[in-house]
Formats: sequence, structure tokens, C-alpha cells
Amino acid sequence: MSWWRRSPKRRKTYPVPSDLLAWAQAVDVSRLSEDTVKAAEDYLREYGSWNLFVRGEAGLRLVSVIDTQVSPPPPLDGMPSDILAIVLAARRKQLGTSEWPGWATWPGVSDWPDWAEWPGWDRPG
Repeated sequence: MSWWRRSPKRRKTYPVPSDLLAWAQAVDVSRLSEDTVKAAEDYLREYGSWNLFVRGEAGLRLVSVIDTQVSPPPPLDGMPSDILAIVLAARRKQLGTSEWPGWATWPGVSDWPDWAEWPGWDRPG
């Protein structure tokens, strides 16, 4: 029996608006709270599995919170996922870290095996 391997689907890429790129160069994230950072990381990690309404509502709520904690405020035509990714990248740059925090190597991509799918294996620890 042969196994079929699928190559991952290529995601469509869209150009980022020029005012969002200019904002990314000038944004000051020093007043960003730890709770907001965790919420932004969680959003970017999970938003692909949410329906369109939840994704939009949660994204706009987070952007409104970030709007009060960064200067200058983000441009109005930016997508929430773009704004959150820029804010987190600027914060990592400010802190001098280049890795994505936590157990995920990048949002939605875990480097831990899924132990529940391996028969006879228990979670370590």
C-alpha cells in the first residue's frame, strides 16, 4: 500500500497597503501590555480556524485595544491580522528577540507531536 503525500496548499498573498508599511516603521509599542500581547498571539495562532464573523469581530476588538496602547494609531485600512503581526514583530524587535514566543514555532504550526494520535503513547511529564 503506497502512501500519498500532499504538498501544503500555497496561500494567496496580498499586497500590504503603503500606509500600513509606513506605520510599521514608526510604531512605538513600549506601552503595550502583556495581556494585549498574549491576546494578539492567540488571535494569530487561532484565527484561521474561526468563522468569518468571529475572526472579524475579535480582530477589530483587539485592534481597538492596540489603538489605545501604541502611537501613532494604526491606519484604518489595515487588516487586523496585519496590524497584530506588525505590532508583535515591532515588540520582538524592541525586546531584542527574533523567535516566536511559546511552544509554537509560528502561529498554528506546532513543533510538538500530537500524542493523542499515537496509540500506546502517553503525554510526557
